[in-house]
Amino acid sequence: MRELIDSSVLLAANAVDAEVVVLYLEKERDVLEPFSVFSVRKDVKFPPVALEEGSLMRTILEKWPPVYVSADKKILEALPYKGDVLPEVFMAVPFKVGKNRALLCANSYTLYSFNEKQQKVFVQFAEFIKSLFSQESLCNKFFLGDLKFKMLSATLNLMLSEAPLNEKFAAWCEDLGVSMGVFFVKQGTDILPFLMYFSPDADYPEKISVGPRSLVYIAVERGESFIFDDEENEPFDGVVSYGAIAPVELKKGKGCLFLGSYEKGFFSKELVDLMEAFAKIIGYICFSEAESPHSYVGNAVEFRNQLRIMCNRASRDGRKLSVAMIRLANISKLREKLGFWEAEEKIDELITGLIHELFPHQMFWARVTESAFFALKFSKDKDSDKHFRKVFREKVAEKFAGEKVDTAFFLFPDDVRTYESLCDKLEKYVVQRTNRRLFG
Repeated sequence: MRELIDSSVLLAANAVDAEVVVLYLEKERDVLEPFSVFSVRKDVKFPPVALEEGSLMRTILEKWPPVYVSADKKILEALPYKGDVLPEVFMAVPFKVGKNRALLCANSYTLYSFNEKQQKVFVQFAEFIKSLFSQESLCNKFFLGDLKFKMLSATLNLMLSEAPLNEKFAAWCEDLGVSMGVFFVKQGTDILPFLMYFSPDADYPEKISVGPRSLVYIAVERGESFIFDDEENEPFDGVVSYGAIAPVELKKGKGCLFLGSYEKGFFSKELVDLMEAFAKIIGYICFSEAESPHSYVGNAVEFRNQLRIMCNRASRDGRKLSVAMIRLANISKLREKLGFWEAEEKIDELITGLIHELFPHQMFWARVTESAFFALKFSKDKDSDKHFRKVFREKVAEKFAGEKVDTAFFLFPDDVRTYESLCDKLEKYVVQRTNRRLFG
């Protein structure tokens, strides 16, 4: 904030051709303090200004003109900041920062007057500086220090990043410093987790279930937001924490954003409006991906990079990384039968359908060869991985009925201890030829 205001003062000096610009703020009753100054002359001193009866600064603040300009020598001699040389013209704009008064002042040693255009520009700079203070005040009011800046920055990163959505959401939650985050969507009568993040110290259930009496269910059905920061609550089955829930209702569907923390005082009831705004942003992204006819599927290079990231996170957080593979055994026959492009369209339709069927599990998908697809997801433990394998096999059998496909599963770090070893194992399993490399 300070850097922005200092830059604004410098720009104001350049815009109106002033040799001195100073921003005064009333820090205590009837005393102005120089907050930010620019001067091309080294001899000019900027002491605090007592607003005594009849003084120049007090008179300007009492009369409150849109802009005050004077080249009167008596006025120039009464300026509170002094140098060895008297300026030729002085200008000031009064405004308020909250309840406190402020003055943006400028003078020139070379100009004999500030023209109308320069005066208008100087008023605009005063209004801009006032808006900067207003934004800082809102940040302090709503987000307890720098939390708003974290949230804004994290949300921009989430919107602009090209990473998979579940990874973007996890990075967003990590940047905020929450213990857990879940974005729920309503499908039919069910409310299902679409995006999930749990920090290493968070306890989370193997299966997330939303009961009809839970806060998440009420938030979605009634469109009501909740902030529970005075005492812990159970937003959905199996999770107890402090938290915030913001519902989302778009043309594409209903859902809600839940953020949880084990730290009392992390949230504030005055966050509701902003939470709802951020929930809506995430909702747009989630519903767009869930309803897209062509869900994102990465390539071999993206798979390698994502695998490294998720292996590192699994090692750091003490989790399991489930790796599932689908291999189309009859892709050559399919192409002979349908032709190359029609076969590709059919494969794309089948994989997209599978992704949508499995969306509550939130996985990263990649096509690493013509016939091999991989899916990556975090699991809590071996039992969670076992459940995931069962569901995955069932969905593959359902979607690929009539097609010959193989499935295989790997669990990191149980099957291998390092990312490099896992790559070697996957490569040998998929390529099965010594003269080709899967990961280059």
